[in-house]
Amino acid sequence: MNTTHRRHGGSALRFDPPPSEEASVDGAAWSSLARVLRRRALLISGVTMLLILMALPLIMSTTKTYYAQTRILVSPAPALTLTAGLDGREVGIEMQDEIERLLSKDVTSQVIARFDLASLPEFNEELKEPTELDLLLEDLRTTLRAAFLGSDETEDATASEEFVKDNVAMAFDKALTVSRQGILDVITVGFSAADPELAAAVPPALVETYLALREARWQREVGDAADWLDTRISVDRDRVSQMRSRIEETLDAEDKAKGADGELPELRLSTLAARHTDLRQAREEIATIRLSIEAALADPNMTALSEPEHLASLRSEWITEQRDLNRMMLTFGKNSEALRRKEQEISALGEELAAGLMAYDRSVALQDTALEARETELARDLAETRNLLAARHLQEDRIDRQLDDLRESERSLATLEYKRQLILAQARLTPVSLEVLSPARIPHNPTGPRRKLLLIGAAFAGLLLGLTLAALLELRDNSTRSHEQLAHLPSLVPVGLWPRVRSATRWKAWDRAKPDIFNAPASENVREALLMLRSANGGRMPGVLTVSAPRARDMTVPVAEWIARELDAQGETVLLVNARGRTKPAAAERTASRDDSAPGSPLRRLQLRDLLDRANGDIELTLTALAEQCAADKAVAIIDAPPLLAAGTLEIARYGGDILLVLRWGQTPRTVVELCAGLLAKISVHQAFSLIVDAQPRRHRLYGFTDRLSMSESAG
Repeated sequence: MNTTHRRHGGSALRFDPPPSEEASVDGAAWSSLARVLRRRALLISGVTMLLILMALPLIMSTTKTYYAQTRILVSPAPALTLTAGLDGREVGIEMQDEIERLLSKDVTSQVIARFDLASLPEFNEELKEPTELDLLLEDLRTTLRAAFLGSDETEDATASEEFVKDNVAMAFDKALTVSRQGILDVITVGFSAADPELAAAVPPALVETYLALREARWQREVGDAADWLDTRISVDRDRVSQMRSRIEETLDAEDKAKGADGELPELRLSTLAARHTDLRQAREEIATIRLSIEAALADPNMTALSEPEHLASLRSEWITEQRDLNRMMLTFGKNSEALRRKEQEISALGEELAAGLMAYDRSVALQDTALEARETELARDLAETRNLLAARHLQEDRIDRQLDDLRESERSLATLEYKRQLILAQARLTPVSLEVLSPARIPHNPTGPRRKLLLIGAAFAGLLLGLTLAALLELRDNSTRSHEQLAHLPSLVPVGLWPRVRSATRWKAWDRAKPDIFNAPASENVREALLMLRSANGGRMPGVLTVSAPRARDMTVPVAEWIARELDAQGETVLLVNARGRTKPAAAERTASRDDSAPGSPLRRLQLRDLLDRANGDIELTLTALAEQCAADKAVAIIDAPPLLAAGTLEIARYGGDILLVLRWGQTPRTVVELCAGLLAKISVHQAFSLIVDAQPRRHRLYGFTDRLSMSESAG
C-alpha cells in the first residue's frame, strides 16, 4: 500500500507526473513481458485454439498433389542456322516470345480438351459437392439474375458454359508452370495434379501441341508471304514491261526527228552557224563600203572601197582637170574665160562622179538587203536547230533516268523472285528445334506443405494474432488496479485494497448468533480500512464520512454498510444515512431489516430525504446539523451517497465531511478517477480517501505491484 499523503482542505489539485523510476536492471523488461503473457495467457491460447479449429477443416480438406516437369532446349532449326547470312538475315529466337506461345490459349485449350480436364472435379468446381453456403449463394444469385436480368435460359446456358471453360482454364493455368533457367535457352514445363500419371503426361503433351501449332502457323505464314510475293512480283513485272515500252517509244521518236536526209542536228547546227558567220562578215564589208562611199561623196579626192573602174577613171580625170585648173589660175588669173569654162567642165565631172557613187551605193544597199533577209532566215533555222538539239538533250537525260529506273526495278524484281524461292524452300522446315533434356516422369511423392506443417503454421498465426490482441488490449487498458497508479493524485489517500467477494455473500452483514462480532465477508479488510482512516485522521474516525463511487457500477459491495456494521460491532455509536433513495438492493434491505431488530445494536438508520424535509430541503443546514449531532453524541455518521458523477452528489460531498471514494478494480478508468479528484479539490473537500474493491488476487499479482495483496500472494 502506498504511503499516506495528507492534503489539508482548500488546497488546489495538482496533477504531478508520476515519479520517474530508475533504470531497470537487466531482465526487468523480460519479467514485465512475462507478466503480460501470464495475464493474457487465456486470451492468447483461446485465439490460437480458435484459429486452429477454423483452419482445421481447410487443412484436412487439402488434397495431395503430384508434380512432374520436363526440360527442353529451344534453338533455331538447323537448316535455318546453316543458311543464315546468305540472304543478309540473322537467325535467332526470343525466349520470352516462345514462353508466351507455350502459355497461349490455343495450346492450353487443346491440351485441356485432349485430357478432358473439364470432367475432373480438381479443375471443374461445378463437379464438386456444393456446401450449404454455396447453395445459398447460388439461390441468391439466381434470384437476383431473374429479378434484374430476366430469365433467358439460352443465354444462361451459354454464359454457364463459358464460365465453366474459363474456370477450367484458370485452374489449368494455376497448375501449370513454365519458366526459363537463367540466361540459358532451356525451358522448364511443370504441372501439378492429384493424379501422378496426369501430372507426368501434361508437360510433353503441351510441348507437342505447341510444336504442332507452331509448325502449322509457320506453314500458314510462309504461304501468306509467298502469295504476297507472287502478287508483288506480278505487279513489278508489269511495271518493268511498261518502262521498256516507254523507252522504246522515245528512241523511235528520236530517230524520226533526224529528218529525211538523216542529217544530225549537231552537224546542221555547225553548218548554219558557219553560214551565218559568213553573212555577217559580208554585211560588215558592205557597211564599210557604204561608209567609204559617203566619204568619197564628201571628198572626191578619196576613193571608195571596191568602186567600179569607170568611177576610178572619172575620179582620175576629175583630179587631172583640177590640176589643170590650178595651173590656169596661176597663168590666166581668176577672171579669165578659159578658167570659167574649165570650172564648168570640172563641175560636170564632179556631178557625174557623185551620180556614179550614188548608183554604186544603191547597188551595195540592195546587196545588204538581200544579205539581211538571208541572215534572218539563217537565224531562224539556227534557233530551230538549237531548240531541237536542246530537246534532244533533255530527251536523252530522260531516257537515261528511265534506264536507271528500269535497271533498279529489274534488280528489285530479281530480289523478290529470289526471296520467293527462299520462302518456298523454307516452307518445309520448322522454325524452332526442341530437344528434350529430361523427360517427365511419374512422381511417387506428393508435393506441397504437409498437414502437420499447415497445422503448425495455423497455430503460429493464431499465436501471433493472440499476441497482437493482447498487446492492443494492454495498450488500451486504462483501468485502476492499484493505488500505485494514482501516485500523481496526492489528494487521494489510499486506505485499502479489497479482494473480490463471492456474489452469494456480498451483502451478508453480521451473524445474528453473535451480534457483537461483525462477520461480513473480508471483515479483516474492513477493519484495516478503518485503521487507515483513523491513522489519517489523528487516531479517530471522522465525524461524518461520505462513501461514494465515481459510477454506479463501481460500487460492487456495500462499503458504507460494512463500515457501519464494523463500527457498530466495535461499540461505537453509528448513524447510517441512506442518500441513495431506492438504489439499495433488495437483499441488503432485507438484511438491514433483520439486523435493525438485533438486541443491543446501537446502529441507527436514517434517510437523507427525511432529514432534508425537516430542514426545508437545505442540504448544507442538514449536513451541518448532522455533524453537530454526531459531535455531541460522540457518534459517527456514515453517508451512503449516490455516484459522485451523478447529479446532486457533489453538494453532498461538499458538506458531508470527509469522503471515501470507492474504485472498482480493473473497471474504473484512471481518467474518471482524475476527474473525480479534480472535482473534489474544486469543492474543497476536507479529506478524500480512496478504496479499491473487487480485486482479483491471482491476476493482481501478475501486474508487478508492490502492495500487500501482491506481496502476500507472492509469499504464499
